[in-house]
Amino acid sequence: MKKLLVLFLTLASASLSHANLKFFGGVTDPGIYPGQYPFSWPDTLFTQEPYNQATCQDSTSEYQIQSDVNAFDGPTNLGWGPLDEFYSWTRSHNFIMTWYGGYGASVTDKWGDGRFSGKWVQAFTNWVSSAARHCPGVEYINFANEPMHGRPNGAFAQAFGGAGDTGYDWIINVGKLFRKYFPHSQLGINDFQIESVANDLPYDTKNGTGKTMLPQFLEMVKALKAAGVIDWVGLESYSLETVSSANFTAALNQIGACGVNVILTEFSPDAYVYPRNESKRLADWQRLVTAAQQNKYVIGITGPWTFRKTDSVDQAWIVDDSVTPAQDSLTMTWLKSYRFADTPTSAIPVQRSRASP
Repeated sequence: MKKLLVLFLTLASASLSHANLKFFGGVTDPGIYPGQYPFSWPDTLFTQEPYNQATCQDSTSEYQIQSDVNAFDGPTNLGWGPLDEFYSWTRSHNFIMTWYGGYGASVTDKWGDGRFSGKWVQAFTNWVSSAARHCPGVEYINFANEPMHGRPNGAFAQAFGGAGDTGYDWIINVGKLFRKYFPHSQLGINDFQIESVANDLPYDTKNGTGKTMLPQFLEMVKALKAAGVIDWVGLESYSLETVSSANFTAALNQIGACGVNVILTEFSPDAYVYPRNESKRLADWQRLVTAAQQNKYVIGITGPWTFRKTDSVDQAWIVDDSVTPAQDSLTMTWLKSYRFADTPTSAIPVQRSRASP
């Protein structure tokens, strides 16, 4: 039986021409491995602020749970616990859940190539089929995280077909695997260095500071869309303080024109600006959120990736919980201007439906 929750989020500073935004979410984790992120779960901030969606960090990912082809206890022995707890929490709180459950460019090859060798297809198929029993109704799945920055010639990619005829057969075959075991979920991929049509991105790459990879990304999206394995694509959206709103909007339009929805998956404007300039960051949040809200292809925003100061040493945080009581940044204070509204004339209608397990 499907459940439907209609929420209205209002943003006083934005004039909204579209009503496609389905969620505004945050990032948390019920069981991150010790030593990286001091964390308290469940996080009451999510029930107090304007959130109706959540993404979990590393402890629910494949490399943290899978330790062998037929064993699931991971390198830190957390097992299925964090995924079960996070999934249960989103169900009980009527939250949309986005799950990073697929290939991860920064970890999958490093974690599994030596361990699984010629057994990658067996190992990963077993992982996906087993995970489907733990979170069958998850709404959004990122089945390939940062594939443009991965290893297309690595053992994992080659096991799943390598480049093949499309140039992206390995990603397509992973998508088909998730489509088989999660028929009710919305599937997507996630990457960075694609958030602008111009070379004004904040990334310092081997190809030159700020060089966009949007043309390559569009080629990949078109191939995956034609194969029927993606419903949405994710733009990580870190920093972006150097990106103009016009170039950002143009990138959103080019991606959406491929026939996919767009989610800003790790939205963290000014995350790596040192020294921290809170007024500048607030201004970037306001202009980029407004641009995303007004774009007809964007259905969700999740961020920042680490919203508590004690979560990380980077600058993404918007709540300083290193002091007692915890203090909101200017950005979090602004986010609290979101309010549930009674009339659609001043609000974004946010529809949430959950497929039955």
